[in-house]
Formats: sequence, C-alpha cells, structure tokens
Amino acid sequence: MRVGILTFHHTTNYGALLQSISLYRVIEEFGHSVELVDYRPMGALRQSYLARVRGLFKGSLFVEKKTREFARVLSGYEIGPCVYTNNGLQREYESRYDLVITGSDEVWNTVGPRGFDLAYFLDFARNGTRKVSYAATAGKDSWEKGKRDKIRNALLKFESLSVRDESTANLVAEVGLTRPEVVLDPTLLVTDWKVGDRPLSGKYVFVSGQLPEPEQKKVVQIARERGLKIVSGGYAYGNIDPDKVAKFKKL
Repeated sequence: MRVGILTFHHTTNYGALLQSISLYRVIEEFGHSVELVDYRPMGALRQSYLARVRGLFKGSLFVEKKTREFARVLSGYEIGPCVYTNNGLQREYESRYDLVITGSDEVWNTVGPRGFDLAYFLDFARNGTRKVSYAATAGKDSWEKGKRDKIRNALLKFESLSVRDESTANLVAEVGLTRPEVVLDPTLLVTDWKVGDRPLSGKYVFVSGQLPEPEQKKVVQIARERGLKIVSGGYAYGNIDPDKVAKFKKL
C-alpha cells in the first residue's frame, strides 16, 4: 500500500523531525511504501526564514547549520513534490496515495504560525483516498467556535482517529465524534535508535527547548549556585551570562 504522511517534517525542531521519521519507519516496517507529503505553508516558512535571518544578523551560523543538518537527515527518506498551498496539495496529492496519515505533532493546532489549516485535516485527499490520524494533537484545550463545524466535517471523513493526549481526545468528542484512542508518540515505537557517546563529562543542567530570557537567567542562577555547566539541546542561547561563570552550550 502507498502511504503518505502529512506532518511537520520541514523544520529545525528536533522533536518534530524525530516524530516524522519515526512514524515513517514504523509504517515502512509493516511493508508499505511510505512518503512524506512535502507541504510547506507560508506561515511556517516565514517563521523559519526569520529565524535564519536573525541568526545571521547576530553573527551566528547556528540556525543555518542546523537547517542544513536537518535537510541532510531527511534526504534519507522519500519525500513527495514540494507545495506551498492547498491548491498545490490538491494538484499533486489528492489521489497520490492509497492512505494518508496526519500526525503526530500539533497538526490540529488552529493558531500559531500555520494558523487554521484544513490541509492538516486532510481535506485535500479525495477520490477514495483513505484518511487516518496517528497521535495527532491540538496542543491546547479548546478549538475556536467558528472553526468547530469545519473540523467536525473534515474528521467525519476519516476512517480512523487516534490522538496523542487526553485534551485532544476531549476536543474530538466535543465536536460530536466518538472519543478517539490515545496512543503513544511514534518516537516511542522505535526501539533501535543509534545513540552516540555522552557528549560531555561531569555534572550539568540540561535545558530542552527555547527558553524566554527570564527563564534563561534563572537557569544560569541555579547553575552558578550549584557549580554546574549548562547544556542546551537544540538551541543556541546568546549573551545571557556576561561574566561567563556559566554559559549555554549546544550539543
């Protein structure tokens, strides 16, 4: 069976990349032909380009290098034609697959850089294409009233629904559909990740995610008090520690 996955694969977020290739690998292990739907909505592209430009203006190549490294990893997977709009999706993908999966990640988040995009509710897939979600999440506790009918109508066309968290399961039930099953994130379905050597010796504070400046300063304070290094997984932090008693390092 030919399977397409629509998710947030074109990104510099480690979790998004890992969940994308995890679901890909799991489906492939079942013997199916798998492809990532290369949909890049303008809101997401704008956010990505701004991050790269901000980094260059600050004299940092971190985001640029990270972007290239993520592209290198994705080059080992099958990816469909690149499109930027719903019209492009319908033109290239409406009957390309036997089955299309949306998820995991916050594909049903109706705010944020991507906004309310019915593409992630698979409205582009037609002509008998089967639709399912796996570990989809809204990333919040409510959908806006003006969007619920459209969401319900889109989800009614799904063959199977599963979500990543109880909040999203409640949202699906609130629009009048059967409460979906809550399943594991696909990263937890892969058991043969290749783990390298521990990157640093000694004791340190590990920071996951992009912290706002007040939280960065709090981490620095804690590290100073306890004599610890600070390691950041995935984000390069700027001049938050002028006397360099402790500083953020990237893995």
